[in-house]
Amino acid sequence: MIMKEHEQALNQLYHQLKPIFDKSDQAVYLYLDDNHVKFSKRFSKLLGYDGTAIPEANILNNLVAKNSQDVLVSSYEGAAHKLVGSCIRVNWKKKNNTELETSVIMVPITYGKYVFVMHFIREV
Repeated sequence: MIMKEHEQALNQLYHQLKPIFDKSDQAVYLYLDDNHVKFSKRFSKLLGYDGTAIPEANILNNLVAKNSQDVLVSSYEGAAHKLVGSCIRVNWKKKNNTELETSVIMVPITYGKYVFVMHFIREV
């Protein structure tokens, strides 16, 4: 039941934010938890997943470089639990096993009883 509610909330909020996903010059993704996330096409391309699916399960281990995991988790917790936005540096793991250094703006978004975190990413 909860998973279905999460999926419904994610899809409804994504629909409202779709113009940002489609038109932003930055890569973006919307995150509630590892099972409820939406990536923009620009984000997929940035990490080399053009035309293929990004591995959504365990985003932290699959997509984030080890040296960036703690700062990403800490910033996410600030956004999700304290409603504090942030701008951080994150190294991502690309599909070809290289790393990409980026700047990430994290913004909390409340929707119904949930707090999502929107990520805006640009290469540095």
